[in-house]
Amino acid sequence: MLLKGDRVRAYILSKKVQRKTLLEDDLQDLKVRFYKLMAEYHVLEDEPFELAQDFYAIFSTKCVLEDDAAWSDALGTTAVFLALSEHAPGVSDMMHRVLSDKDAADKLGKLPTAAALLKLFTTDEIIAYPMPDHQAAVEDHPCLKTAGDDVHLRWKKTLHTRVVQHNVRVVAKYYRQISVARLANLLGLSEDEAERHVSHMVSSNGLYCKIDRPAGVARFHKRSEE
Repeated sequence: MLLKGDRVRAYILSKKVQRKTLLEDDLQDLKVRFYKLMAEYHVLEDEPFELAQDFYAIFSTKCVLEDDAAWSDALGTTAVFLALSEHAPGVSDMMHRVLSDKDAADKLGKLPTAAALLKLFTTDEIIAYPMPDHQAAVEDHPCLKTAGDDVHLRWKKTLHTRVVQHNVRVVAKYYRQISVARLANLLGLSEDEAERHVSHMVSSNGLYCKIDRPAGVARFHKRSEE
């Protein structure tokens, strides 16, 4: 169905596959094939978290764990797509789960970029952008180039957005209020761009913030009278 371009039917068929059945030892090859096909589907749907789960399922397969090239590709790709995923409890939980998973934790030492991404996005500290030592490695990762130049460019823009959003959450955690100029400086953006990102997060991610434009102040905590 994917080869025919019938993505709707491909999705319907994928729902008929029992994921638990794929965990059986004698179905390892089918499990890997299935999740690679799901990755082909999700890459054009702009669903990085789904992609992260696809590749982590591949990584968690016994035959993959025994193949250095296979597990390094699957685990590295998992980390990249987790970094590209919009912040949510499920995303944060999976990042911590990967870091604490014995199979993954032991192998992350051999994948410095993947390890750095997971650490950066699970630590309440400002992430510098471009990311020192890892920016090029992430942007040039093969998993971001599988669907053409337009999708590759979209992923690179998404990475910047996720870094900005992470940094806004860090600022909101440590500041009750902050000047918009200082906020923009911390985010590495213009004041207009910083306000645009904050406004998007307020409307879609549950972030609380009120911006007093005349005073040039962003407030991340409600006053007692509100």
